[in-house]
Parts: sequence; structure tokens; C-alpha cells
Amino acid sequence: MNPNTAVLVIDTDPQANLSEALLSYACEAEADMVDGASAVSEINKTKMPTHLTEATILGYLFSQMSNGPQPREGFSIRDFATQVSKINKNMPENLYLLCGDYRLDSLEPMVQDQMNASSTAFVDPFSRWMSTLRGFAKDFGRAIDQDVILFLDCNPAMTVYTQIALCSADKLIMPVNSDEFSSSALRKAFSLVYGRDLPGGDLAPFERKLFAMKVKNSLAASDPNRRVHVAKLHLVVDNKSQIHGNQKVLAFERLSQKHCEIIHQGYQSSLGVEEYAQYGEEERRRLDAPAHQRIFYMAGREESNPANFEEFRRLFSGTMRDMQSCGVASATSGLPLWLLKRNSGHLKKKTIINNTKGTESTIQDFIGPQREAGVGAPVNRPHHFLPALLGLTGTAMMAPAWCNYFWVATKTGKIGELPGKPDLEGPCVKRRRLSL
Repeated sequence: MNPNTAVLVIDTDPQANLSEALLSYACEAEADMVDGASAVSEINKTKMPTHLTEATILGYLFSQMSNGPQPREGFSIRDFATQVSKINKNMPENLYLLCGDYRLDSLEPMVQDQMNASSTAFVDPFSRWMSTLRGFAKDFGRAIDQDVILFLDCNPAMTVYTQIALCSADKLIMPVNSDEFSSSALRKAFSLVYGRDLPGGDLAPFERKLFAMKVKNSLAASDPNRRVHVAKLHLVVDNKSQIHGNQKVLAFERLSQKHCEIIHQGYQSSLGVEEYAQYGEEERRRLDAPAHQRIFYMAGREESNPANFEEFRRLFSGTMRDMQSCGVASATSGLPLWLLKRNSGHLKKKTIINNTKGTESTIQDFIGPQREAGVGAPVNRPHHFLPALLGLTGTAMMAPAWCNYFWVATKTGKIGELPGKPDLEGPCVKRRRLSL
């Protein structure tokens, strides 16, 4: 998480809100400002000089189809990625974006047709498509000769491109709102993403066609190239929580506890469960069993399970307070949080940003001491349900699209900061600030 590491963001949501936020550019000279939506629209309709398609998620997936467009002379995989700082000068130079595309939904039927084709001795269409974006990230890293950390922003629906994103990630972060609908969504995620608690019976033949079941069954393949791994649950984030001081409002706290109880029940029901008893001994040795290690991100904790509910909650649950107009201004202007002020010169003169101090402490509150491995918890934008992320090197974390700093828990007892940036106050463990 430093200038020597490339940060690649892939926007798989057809609304392309993340791309719009990153590519918005606010500055004091109004003539130089860039509207993020206009920038995304321009990228969506402009074909690359080195390829017969656009530098977007749609363009890349289209190029991977058997009848897709072919590259021209001089093409490099890096041509698909937009260097964000060339449009939004408030962002660091090592941030790259595979831009979202408003037309992405139109490609889904074609991808489904190719993905559902029969396997051959040489190619399995399902595993090939599920590894598409992971392959893009690796190829991109080789092209720029840098380590890459990848963040994927997903559609709330289980579309085929959401499935591809989930299979391109090591860790899954699920932000939820403080309502009963989110409680229901959490339960469904265990079935739709991990294939748990399916009713079976007469519906079993249909369930075998579900994404989650295809992933589980692929793990028994003798050919490692045909095995598909889905992101493991890393964190459930309670979004837009109302916090007074260091405490959640009671109503938010009760729903937050209920959300954690749901995922804890999923953990308990999968603890030590052998999912592949029907396979032979050789296949069972290859599989990610028991079930809780396939579903929950247990890196470094495989041999030591959470002792009780409170310890589980510290490990797998987090809080993101409502950032109010500070978050809105940051997302719509493309300004990192540390550049925002109550009357920001980068914004229109009448723009008043409230709660900037509270927003600063939110980053610290959210990270908290629960990341015992020494890595801060991820932060996410407030209105997405299934973002996934991948760390090709090191440990990946999620941060708001408009924030170019991550916080990492440190046990050194000192607080370090980058030159020229004010230190933030907060009630949690001591931290150091790292640049993207």
C-alpha cells in the first residue's frame, strides 16, 4: 500500500458510480473541473487506438469472447486501465481503473451462453470465465512490472459479472444497512455465494446449476485450472450507523448485533463440517474442508477458532458511521477526505460540509483493534452489498473511492504521518498512515 504498489480498481457495477466518483475532479478553477459522469460516458464511447473496443469492463469482457474484437499492433493489456490521476489530479499516480460501463447488462446473455457451453478435454468454460478478471489483474501487473492490489466493486444482484468478481477475489466484504432487509440478504448470501442451507429435495437438480454449487463441485477437479475459488467472507460492515461519541445509537446497535448473530450462526453451522464425503480420498485431500475454512477468511487462524461470540464479532464485524454531507461532497467531487474542509475552495462557494471531524474519526473507529493480524479493517462506500477484493500481494483492504489513505494498526506505540498531512484524533489503537 505505497507508491511502489499499483492499486487497480475494477468497476463491475453497470451504474458505474465508483468510476464516476474516481474520475470527478474538483479544483478552484471552474474551467478545469471534470464531471465524473461525463468522463465515464466519454470512455464508454471511445475505442482504444490499439484495440477494436473500449477501455471499460465491457470492452475487456467482450475481447475475451470467442468471437470478440482483436487487438491491433502495439496493444498492451495496460491500455484497458485508465490512470486516474490523468483525469482527477487529486488522486495518486499509482491508482488505475478498469472503468465501469453503462451497457454491461447487455453483455450478460452472451457471456452466459459461452459459459454454459459443454466442457472439452482442453477447456472448461465455467472456470475460464470465472478466472477472467483475476487473469486481467495478473497480466496488468506483469505489463507495468509492479505488484498489484485489486479492488472490485460489485452489483448487488448475483449477475454473471458479480460472480466473476467474486471468483477474482480472496476476501469478501459485505456492507449492510441497519434494517431487516439486510438481515434477510445476509442469510441469502450464505446460500447464493457459498451454497449453504439449500432446501434440497425435489429442488436438488435445480440447485446443482446454481453458481455456488458449481464452485463447490469444481474444487474436486483433478486439473487445478478447472478449480474455482470464491472470495471468503472477511467482514460484514454496518453502514450509515449513527454514533454519538464512541457508542452506536441503541437501535443501530441492536440491528448490528443481529447481523453478526446471523453470520455467527452460519459459522457455527459450518464449523468442522465435511462437505465432500461423497468423493474419494484423493479428492477429499484436495478440497477446502472443513466448510468454515472455505467460507470464512481464516488466514493465520486456521487452528484457533473464535472462543465466543464477542471475539467472533471483533473479527468479522465492523461499523461505518454516516458521513453525511462530507461523504456526499467527497464522492461527487473526487476529493480525498483529507482535502475536504468545512468551506472547501475546491467546491462551490456555498457548499457547507458538516461533520468533517466526525468523518476523520470514522476511519479510525471503523478500523478498530479487531484486526489482530496487524492490518486495519476495510472501509466501503455506503450503498453496495457485495464488493469483493483481491490481494495479489500482501493483504488487501477496502477503502472509500474518494479516500487515498488507508489506516493500518501498528503495535509500535508510535504514530507516524506523512509530511504535510494533519494527524487524526481517534479513540482506538495507535495507527500509522500509509499512502496508496
